[in-house]
Amino acid sequence: MEKTPCISVIVPVYQVERFIRKCLDSLLSQTFKDFEVILVDDGSTDESAKICDDFCLNDSRFHVIHKKNGGVSSARNIGLKYAIGEWITFVDSDDTVDQDYLLKLHQATIGNGNKILVVQGLKIINSNSSIELRVFENQRYETENMYLVFQELHINKFGYIAGKLYRNQIIQQEHIQFDENIYFAEDLLFMLSYMRYITVLQTIDGSGYNYYMYSNQGSLSNPQRFFSFESEYACCLLYLSKIETLKNKFHIQQEALLDVYNTISDYLMIRAVKSLYLKDFRKSKTERISILKKMANEQIDFLGNYNEYCSWYHRVIIFFLSKRLYSCSDCFNCFLSMGRFLKLWILRQL
Repeated sequence: MEKTPCISVIVPVYQVERFIRKCLDSLLSQTFKDFEVILVDDGSTDESAKICDDFCLNDSRFHVIHKKNGGVSSARNIGLKYAIGEWITFVDSDDTVDQDYLLKLHQATIGNGNKILVVQGLKIINSNSSIELRVFENQRYETENMYLVFQELHINKFGYIAGKLYRNQIIQQEHIQFDENIYFAEDLLFMLSYMRYITVLQTIDGSGYNYYMYSNQGSLSNPQRFFSFESEYACCLLYLSKIETLKNKFHIQQEALLDVYNTISDYLMIRAVKSLYLKDFRKSKTERISILKKMANEQIDFLGNYNEYCSWYHRVIIFFLSKRLYSCSDCFNCFLSMGRFLKLWILRQL
């Protein structure tokens, strides 16, 4: 009978022939050997699929699943379906990990029980090769002081898929998945869903995950990618809902969540509203004003209460919506949208 691996590493793969060998080589060189790698080829048309096949032929710990293109959340969910390890971690196929990455994640679980989330920092390698470090101290947070995860650690700003170790049993029993209709912060929403079932969050020092920020706008790592209003707005509402669930579970006071609420408020403005005016998702004027009215009715109190760290843009839109000046808000956003388009056009000419 085949031994159950300790860790399942899920790697979604799509059009990454330039990067994937480096990613898989970094997994192959791990000092911790008790793991499996689930490669989910999400309908790649370049050499990515063949590279995955070759790695699987050379190492029995590597497995590949080929599927039609459905997006990164779909690929990760397929990986979760087939992963049999006791623990789950995710690595994007254009990133790499240090040799002791899995070892350090696993060591943090020892003596901490099963209802745990392990969080480590990471290195962000920018397109100009500069490096930013995001690191934590070794710290154990339990139910009684979980509020500090939001108030002092600001875990909501570290919700990316990198540097996390999840218990597979919790994921399977509670049917935790990535929302395939959300295309921004889907990894944060997954983490918040999982946190509902933990009693310990353990942060560890180090930055063994190498997160590459490519200048290519198509990269999944690029935070400037926007999506439809429906997806962006749904993300904000889910974010708020999951925070409220954790607030009730861990008896977190409102004051400890001020930073989180301000972040969600900013998302609503910067991402959801702006998406109405982007070329790829632009809606008619009638539709835009109808949506702005709906947002004002549903969110104006929330937006007005939580704008402490927000931009001048945020404050202007709140003013328009609070005064029911929907046409003014629409004209203002149209003007800004034209300015952004003109800026891009000028940059392309240079």
